[in-house]
Amino acid sequence: MDQVTSAILHMHEKGICHRDIKPENFMFSDKSEDSELKLIDFGLSKRFGANESGAPGGDFMHSIVGTPYYVAPEVLEGNYGFECDVWSLGIILYILLCGYPPFEGDNNKEIFKRVMTQKVQFDPAEWSHISKEAKDLILKMLIRDSGERITLPAVRQHEWFAKMKSAEVPSEHGEEVMQRLRSFRAPKRL
Repeated sequence: MDQVTSAILHMHEKGICHRDIKPENFMFSDKSEDSELKLIDFGLSKRFGANESGAPGGDFMHSIVGTPYYVAPEVLEGNYGFECDVWSLGIILYILLCGYPPFEGDNNKEIFKRVMTQKVQFDPAEWSHISKEAKDLILKMLIRDSGERITLPAVRQHEWFAKMKSAEVPSEHGEEVMQRLRSFRAPKRL
C-alpha cells in the first residue's frame, strides 16, 4: 500500500487522476521478493485540476468510468475529483486485508446500489485479527461524501502506515485471506 499510494500521490501532484485504480492495474517490475510495483493502464486517466491554459481551477470530472467493485459513489453521480482514487485505494486495502470487496452483488447494478447505500462492514470472523488502525483508515477512505473523505497525503500519514512500516506483517490468517482472494478473482478472469 505504501508503493501504491505513493504512485497515485505522484500522479495527483502532476494533475492526473487515474480513475481506474484496481489491483489488476499494478504489476511487479520483476519476480524478486522486494520488487517495485508499477502502475499501468492509463486509458481512463485524465489530466485534471487545471483549466485549458494550465492554470489551477479545473472543473469537476463527469464521465462515469471505472471498474464496478472499485468505483466511487461520486463517479456514479457524475461529479468528482481526485478523491475518487482514494475511494478505490480504500477498496483495495479492504480486499487485501480480508480477501473480498466490501460491496458485492450479482451484477453491476447491485454493486452500484451497494456502493451508494450500504455501510462498510467488518465481519468479525474475518476481521477480528485486523488492527483497529487498519479499520479506521478504511472507514476514512470509504466515506461516501468525497469532501469529508481523507486526503491521499493524510492516508500516507495515518498511524496504520507507521505501524506497518515498523512491524512485521502477521502471517496468521494469511492463507485464509489468500484463498478468499483466489475465490474472488477466479470468476473475473478474461
